[in-house]
Amino acid sequence: MIAVLLPSLLAGFRDSGVGTDTLIYADDVWEKITYCDNWNIFFLSYATRVFDDIELLYLLINYLVYQLGGNLHTLYFMVNFIVVLFFYMTAYDNRKKASMWLVMALFFLMYYNVSLNLIRQSIALSMCVYAFKYAENRCWRLLLIWCFLIVSTHNTGIFYIVFLVFYFVWNMKMGKLRNMVLFFFCFLLGSFFIAFDAILSLAVFMSFLPAKFLEYSSGNMESVIQKSYLSFYFVILLFFLLINRLNRNIVSSRIELSYYSSTKFVGFLLLITSLISKWAFRVSYYFNYSSDCVFLPRALHILKKRNRNYYIMAVLCLLLFCIIMWFWIIVYRNENETYPYRSKVLGIN
Repeated sequence: MIAVLLPSLLAGFRDSGVGTDTLIYADDVWEKITYCDNWNIFFLSYATRVFDDIELLYLLINYLVYQLGGNLHTLYFMVNFIVVLFFYMTAYDNRKKASMWLVMALFFLMYYNVSLNLIRQSIALSMCVYAFKYAENRCWRLLLIWCFLIVSTHNTGIFYIVFLVFYFVWNMKMGKLRNMVLFFFCFLLGSFFIAFDAILSLAVFMSFLPAKFLEYSSGNMESVIQKSYLSFYFVILLFFLLINRLNRNIVSSRIELSYYSSTKFVGFLLLITSLISKWAFRVSYYFNYSSDCVFLPRALHILKKRNRNYYIMAVLCLLLFCIIMWFWIIVYRNENETYPYRSKVLGIN
């Protein structure tokens, strides 16, 4: 209860504007929701595009909070409660493969402040991290249901399929052919986002997509990539490679560790690609969330079995680095605009 409720309450008590997107995707949507006094009006408003392109599941969360007598702060609380709860359940599901406290610590240091900004996508990303267990356990029906829910929360959720395709390709028993397939996978993925604007324009020109989709071109989006993010993710990638090196003699874990580091590499590749296509930055989260918050603790857990001293040193260095980067990115550079924290409810101005 402490692990989930405290950060959720911190999110709920915050003022509007603590988090870049709150003024648009929270406050504006909430204002429109308050005119929906019953289900008929709500669904009619959705059908007539009163809420623009906001996804149905996120709108349902807003509507239910409103019908239960909540206010904007209740919405802030509920959204973050969902995000943190899914991460906690993920940590619990992985308790035999990774330290729960480390999973949560990495989430709070690396992505909690992001969740205060990217409200809709953070819900989708937390679902992705949780739903990955159904891919590992080959529970296809449940995985399909979760994919539907993820896309219904944020439109970029469709790219979670790319993450799943990478996972299934990696696990194909193709020997050396697998490496070639993975190389072309990364090449095509990077090329797709580099040529994203041209593909989008062609699809609109040939009437496959309506003209409104031109709004999603990189030219209409502000630059989101920062050198601090590149440095951050590059060092995390080095952590994966270091753990692989330290565990090189453990044959049984070699393939597993290689998959973890390869997933992080794809996330880093998408981050670099976002220098050209701003959409690649959003899509990179679908690889980086899982690799940073789940796969990295799993890799360190394998290292713990081999050499506890190496594990302690690696964890201490990782946490120290994450704390420094959190201060640099969130406090000093004020990315996501969550600092300084303001709350009229708590009397913090």
